[in-house]
Amino acid sequence: MLFEISKRIFSFFTAWVFVLFCTLIVFRKNFTARHEKMIVCMTLACSIIGFYIIRRYYDKIPDKYKTMVNITDIICHIIPFIYIVFFMKTRYVSNNIQMFLSPLLFGFYYSMIYKPSKVYFITGWSDQDLITTIYTLYMIILIFYKKNIV
Repeated sequence: MLFEISKRIFSFFTAWVFVLFCTLIVFRKNFTARHEKMIVCMTLACSIIGFYIIRRYYDKIPDKYKTMVNITDIICHIIPFIYIVFFMKTRYVSNNIQMFLSPLLFGFYYSMIYKPSKVYFITGWSDQDLITTIYTLYMIILIFYKKNIV
């Protein structure tokens, strides 16, 4: 049962990004400012999209998973969003082409392992819709996100 729960949790893109975010928090001194900004922007994009999907399609979530989904929503979407927006101080760095391409490759790698439309079946969105939506939001956040300079 525990294996099935962890397998299901790690099928979500948010879990992958959450692991990257936790790694950033723990080993922050080992990350460049560009990698930090990419991970922060990916985390914000996943937090926003994930929260939206869960709240918009909550009625379609099977009852046996609702408690797990609510807990995961708080841990992987709400807490990282609040932490980044209100508490985290980030280093300022200008964007470069790698910051646009690396998350795209990360997303494609994820989509080779998991079929997003099957993982996020409650939305009815296609793989292309899911990937385009998260990547577009990521790019918007990447371009406009400027916060506390450390």
